[in-house]
Amino acid sequence: MFRIGKSTSGMNLDKETFEALKKAGFDAVEVSYPVGGYENINYEELGKIAAETGIELWSYHIPFSPFDIIDISDVNKVDYTVKFASELIEKATAIGIKKFTIHPSAEPMTEEERPARIACAKEGLARLAEFAKTKGATICVESLPRTCLGRDSSDIIELLSAHPDLRCCFDTNHLLYEDPVDFAYKVGNKIATTHISDCDFTNEKHWFPGVGLIRWHDLYRALEEVGYEGVWMYELGFGDRKPEDFVRNAHEIAEGKPITV
Repeated sequence: MFRIGKSTSGMNLDKETFEALKKAGFDAVEVSYPVGGYENINYEELGKIAAETGIELWSYHIPFSPFDIIDISDVNKVDYTVKFASELIEKATAIGIKKFTIHPSAEPMTEEERPARIACAKEGLARLAEFAKTKGATICVESLPRTCLGRDSSDIIELLSAHPDLRCCFDTNHLLYEDPVDFAYKVGNKIATTHISDCDFTNEKHWFPGVGLIRWHDLYRALEEVGYEGVWMYELGFGDRKPEDFVRNAHEIAEGKPITV
Protein backbone atom coordinates (compact mmCIF):
# COMPACT_ATOMS: atom_id res chain seq x y z
CA MET A 1 0.00 0.00 0.00
CA PHE A 2 1.21 3.50 -0.80
CA ARG A 3 2.12 5.77 2.05
CA ILE A 4 -0.60 8.31 2.88
CA GLY A 5 0.02 12.05 2.71
CA LYS A 6 -1.77 15.37 3.02
CA SER A 7 -1.17 18.75 1.45
CA THR A 8 -0.65 21.42 4.11
CA SER A 9 -2.75 23.96 2.18
CA GLY A 10 -5.04 25.60 4.74
CA MET A 11 -3.20 23.98 7.65
CA ASN A 12 -0.68 25.23 10.18
CA LEU A 13 2.89 23.98 9.95
CA ASP A 14 3.14 23.29 13.67
CA LYS A 15 3.82 20.32 15.92
CA GLU A 16 0.19 19.96 17.00
CA THR A 17 -0.96 19.60 13.38
CA PHE A 18 1.75 17.08 12.53
CA GLU A 19 1.05 15.05 15.67
CA ALA A 20 -2.65 14.87 14.76
CA LEU A 21 -1.80 13.68 11.25
CA LYS A 22 0.56 11.03 12.59
CA LYS A 23 -1.97 9.80 15.13
CA ALA A 24 -4.60 9.45 12.38
CA GLY A 25 -2.26 7.34 10.25
CA PHE A 26 -0.67 9.82 7.84
CA ASP A 27 2.95 9.33 6.83
CA ALA A 28 3.87 12.47 4.93
CA VAL A 29 2.94 15.99 3.86
CA GLU A 30 3.40 18.24 0.88
CA VAL A 31 4.34 21.74 2.01
CA SER A 32 1.84 23.99 0.22
CA TYR A 33 1.13 27.61 1.11
CA PRO A 34 -0.08 30.76 -0.67
CA VAL A 35 2.77 32.74 -2.14
CA GLY A 36 2.91 35.12 0.83
CA GLY A 37 2.88 32.25 3.31
CA TYR A 38 6.12 30.78 2.03
CA GLU A 39 7.97 33.89 3.12
CA ASN A 40 7.08 33.13 6.74
CA ILE A 41 8.18 29.49 6.86
CA ASN A 42 10.81 28.76 9.49
CA TYR A 43 12.58 25.94 7.65
CA GLU A 44 14.78 24.89 10.53
CA GLU A 45 11.80 24.63 12.86
CA LEU A 46 9.75 22.79 10.22
CA GLY A 47 12.49 20.21 9.79
CA LYS A 48 12.68 19.74 13.55
CA ILE A 49 8.89 19.26 13.86
CA ALA A 50 8.88 16.69 11.07
CA ALA A 51 11.69 14.72 12.68
CA GLU A 52 10.05 14.78 16.11
CA THR A 53 6.63 13.68 14.87
CA GLY A 54 7.76 11.15 12.27
CA ILE A 55 5.96 12.92 9.42
CA GLU A 56 8.00 12.94 6.20
CA LEU A 57 8.37 16.21 4.33
CA TRP A 58 7.70 14.43 1.05
CA SER A 59 7.22 17.30 -1.39
CA TYR A 60 6.98 21.05 -1.75
CA HIS A 61 4.49 22.87 -3.96
CA ILE A 62 6.14 25.83 -5.63
CA PRO A 63 3.66 28.76 -5.67
CA PHE A 64 1.81 29.22 -8.97
CA SER A 65 0.32 32.66 -8.41
CA PRO A 66 0.00 35.57 -8.86
CA PHE A 67 -0.19 34.80 -12.58
CA ASP A 68 1.07 38.25 -13.51
CA ILE A 69 4.55 37.44 -12.18
CA ILE A 70 4.78 33.61 -11.96
CA ASP A 71 4.45 31.55 -15.16
CA ILE A 72 7.24 29.35 -16.47
CA SER A 73 5.53 29.20 -19.90
CA ASP A 74 5.57 32.97 -20.44
CA VAL A 75 8.68 34.37 -22.10
CA ASN A 76 8.34 37.55 -20.04
CA LYS A 77 8.06 35.69 -16.73
CA VAL A 78 10.14 32.55 -17.13
CA ASP A 79 13.37 34.04 -15.79
CA TYR A 80 11.73 35.34 -12.63
CA THR A 81 9.83 32.08 -12.14
CA VAL A 82 13.00 29.97 -12.41
CA LYS A 83 14.88 32.29 -10.04
CA PHE A 84 12.01 32.35 -7.52
CA ALA A 85 11.59 28.56 -7.61
CA SER A 86 15.35 28.00 -7.30
CA GLU A 87 15.48 30.09 -4.15
CA LEU A 88 12.72 28.01 -2.58
CA ILE A 89 14.39 24.76 -3.63
CA GLU A 90 17.61 25.95 -1.99
CA LYS A 91 15.81 26.49 1.32
CA ALA A 92 13.64 23.38 1.25
CA THR A 93 16.35 20.89 0.26
CA ALA A 94 18.31 22.05 3.29
CA ILE A 95 15.70 20.27 5.47
CA GLY A 96 15.51 17.18 3.31
CA ILE A 97 12.68 17.87 0.86
CA LYS A 98 13.49 16.21 -2.47
CA LYS A 99 10.43 16.62 -4.68
CA PHE A 100 9.13 19.94 -5.98
CA THR A 101 5.75 20.27 -7.67
CA ILE A 102 5.42 23.02 -10.26
CA HIS A 103 2.61 24.21 -12.55
CA PRO A 104 3.81 24.26 -16.17
CA SER A 105 1.65 27.30 -17.01
CA ALA A 106 -0.95 29.79 -15.93
CA GLU A 107 -4.19 30.37 -17.85
CA PRO A 108 -6.26 31.23 -19.84
CA MET A 109 -4.44 30.27 -23.01
CA THR A 110 -5.58 30.07 -26.63
CA GLU A 111 -4.85 27.06 -28.81
CA GLU A 112 -2.72 29.29 -31.04
CA GLU A 113 -0.49 30.22 -28.10
CA ARG A 114 0.19 26.65 -26.99
CA PRO A 115 3.21 25.76 -29.20
CA ALA A 116 5.18 28.83 -28.11
CA ARG A 117 4.15 28.42 -24.49
CA ILE A 118 5.16 24.75 -24.47
CA ALA A 119 8.55 25.66 -25.91
CA CYS A 120 9.07 28.32 -23.25
CA ALA A 121 7.94 26.01 -20.45
CA LYS A 122 10.31 23.27 -21.62
CA GLU A 123 13.24 25.67 -21.62
CA GLY A 124 12.41 26.91 -18.12
CA LEU A 125 11.74 23.43 -16.74
CA ALA A 126 15.05 22.16 -18.12
CA ARG A 127 16.90 24.97 -16.35
CA LEU A 128 15.06 24.28 -13.13
CA ALA A 129 15.72 20.53 -13.39
CA GLU A 130 19.44 21.22 -13.78
CA PHE A 131 19.46 23.39 -10.68
CA ALA A 132 17.42 20.85 -8.70
CA LYS A 133 19.88 18.15 -9.73
CA THR A 134 22.68 20.00 -7.97
CA LYS A 135 20.60 19.80 -4.79
CA GLY A 136 19.67 16.14 -5.17
CA ALA A 137 16.06 17.11 -5.90
CA THR A 138 13.47 16.39 -8.58
CA ILE A 139 11.09 18.75 -10.39
CA CYS A 140 7.59 17.25 -10.75
CA VAL A 141 5.45 18.85 -13.47
CA GLU A 142 1.80 18.88 -12.43
CA SER A 143 -1.06 17.83 -14.69
CA LEU A 144 -3.43 20.81 -14.98
CA PRO A 145 -7.02 21.46 -16.15
CA ARG A 146 -8.81 23.47 -18.83
CA THR A 147 -6.54 25.48 -21.17
CA CYS A 148 -3.36 25.02 -19.10
CA LEU A 149 -0.33 23.14 -20.32
CA GLY A 150 -0.23 19.62 -18.94
CA ARG A 151 -3.93 18.96 -19.53
CA ASP A 152 -3.41 15.39 -20.77
CA SER A 153 -0.73 12.70 -21.04
CA SER A 154 0.55 13.91 -24.43
CA ASP A 155 1.13 17.39 -22.99
CA ILE A 156 2.89 16.01 -19.93
CA ILE A 157 5.09 13.64 -21.93
CA GLU A 158 6.12 16.53 -24.20
CA LEU A 159 6.98 18.75 -21.22
CA LEU A 160 8.95 15.99 -19.50
CA SER A 161 11.01 15.48 -22.65
CA ALA A 162 12.78 18.76 -21.87
CA HIS A 163 15.11 17.05 -19.37
CA PRO A 164 15.72 13.40 -18.41
CA ASP A 165 15.30 14.15 -14.71
CA LEU A 166 11.86 15.77 -14.97
CA ARG A 167 8.97 13.81 -13.50
CA CYS A 168 5.17 14.22 -13.18
CA CYS A 169 2.94 15.22 -10.31
CA PHE A 170 -0.27 13.37 -11.21
CA ASP A 171 -3.23 15.50 -10.10
CA THR A 172 -6.20 13.18 -10.54
CA ASN A 173 -8.81 15.94 -10.30
CA HIS A 174 -7.27 18.06 -13.06
CA LEU A 175 -7.76 15.59 -15.90
CA LEU A 176 -10.85 16.83 -17.73
CA TYR A 177 -9.98 15.50 -21.20
CA GLU A 178 -8.54 12.08 -20.40
CA ASP A 179 -9.47 9.26 -18.04
CA PRO A 180 -7.03 9.32 -15.09
CA VAL A 181 -6.57 5.55 -15.41
CA ASP A 182 -5.42 5.94 -19.02
CA PHE A 183 -3.16 8.83 -18.01
CA ALA A 184 -1.48 6.67 -15.35
CA TYR A 185 -0.67 3.93 -17.84
CA LYS A 186 0.62 6.36 -20.50
CA VAL A 187 2.84 8.47 -18.22
CA GLY A 188 3.87 5.36 -16.29
CA ASN A 189 7.05 5.43 -14.24
CA LYS A 190 7.50 9.15 -14.87
CA ILE A 191 4.88 9.73 -12.15
CA ALA A 192 6.85 10.63 -9.02
CA THR A 193 4.14 12.09 -6.80
CA THR A 194 0.38 12.62 -6.72
CA HIS A 195 -2.40 15.02 -5.80
CA ILE A 196 -5.45 12.96 -4.87
CA SER A 197 -9.02 14.30 -5.06
CA ASP A 198 -12.17 13.65 -7.08
CA CYS A 199 -14.02 15.58 -9.79
CA ASP A 200 -16.91 15.33 -12.25
CA PHE A 201 -14.76 15.68 -15.44
CA THR A 202 -16.47 19.03 -16.09
CA ASN A 203 -14.12 21.08 -13.94
CA GLU A 204 -11.68 20.57 -11.10
CA LYS A 205 -13.56 20.07 -7.83
CA HIS A 206 -11.09 18.81 -5.21
CA TRP A 207 -13.78 16.50 -3.85
CA PHE A 208 -13.28 13.65 -1.41
CA PRO A 209 -12.49 10.45 -3.38
CA GLY A 210 -15.70 8.55 -4.01
CA VAL A 211 -17.91 11.62 -4.35
CA GLY A 212 -17.12 12.18 -8.04
CA LEU A 213 -16.59 10.04 -11.12
CA ILE A 214 -12.98 8.80 -10.94
CA ARG A 215 -12.60 5.00 -10.97
CA TRP A 216 -10.52 4.85 -7.82
CA HIS A 217 -9.90 1.13 -7.51
CA ASP A 218 -8.81 0.92 -11.16
CA LEU A 219 -6.61 3.97 -10.74
CA TYR A 220 -4.88 2.52 -7.68
CA ARG A 221 -4.18 -0.72 -9.54
CA ALA A 222 -2.83 1.25 -12.51
CA LEU A 223 -0.35 3.12 -10.30
CA GLU A 224 0.78 -0.15 -8.76
CA GLU A 225 1.24 -1.72 -12.18
CA VAL A 226 3.37 1.14 -13.55
CA GLY A 227 5.65 0.90 -10.52
CA TYR A 228 4.65 4.02 -8.62
CA GLU A 229 6.55 4.18 -5.33
CA GLY A 230 5.50 7.56 -3.98
CA VAL A 231 2.88 8.93 -1.60
CA TRP A 232 -0.91 8.86 -1.99
CA MET A 233 -1.08 12.63 -1.38
CA TYR A 234 -4.53 14.08 -0.66
CA GLU A 235 -4.91 17.65 -1.93
CA LEU A 236 -8.22 18.87 -0.54
CA GLY A 237 -9.44 20.42 2.67
CA PHE A 238 -10.76 18.40 5.59
CA GLY A 239 -14.15 20.15 5.52
CA ASP A 240 -16.43 18.29 7.92
CA ARG A 241 -14.28 15.16 7.74
CA LYS A 242 -11.58 14.09 10.17
CA PRO A 243 -8.03 13.02 9.32
CA GLU A 244 -9.04 9.45 10.15
CA ASP A 245 -11.67 9.56 7.37
CA PHE A 246 -8.92 10.19 4.81
CA VAL A 247 -6.83 7.31 6.09
CA ARG A 248 -9.86 5.02 5.96
CA ASN A 249 -10.53 6.21 2.41
CA ALA A 250 -6.98 5.33 1.36
CA HIS A 251 -7.29 1.84 2.83
CA GLU A 252 -10.70 1.25 1.20
CA ILE A 253 -9.32 2.22 -2.20
CA ALA A 254 -6.11 0.21 -1.79
CA GLU A 255 -7.98 -2.88 -0.61
CA GLY A 256 -10.71 -2.70 -3.27
CA LYS A 257 -13.46 -2.14 -0.71
CA PRO A 258 -16.59 0.02 -1.12
CA ILE A 259 -15.71 3.68 -0.54
CA THR A 260 -17.36 5.37 2.43
CA VAL A 261 -18.36 8.90 1.46
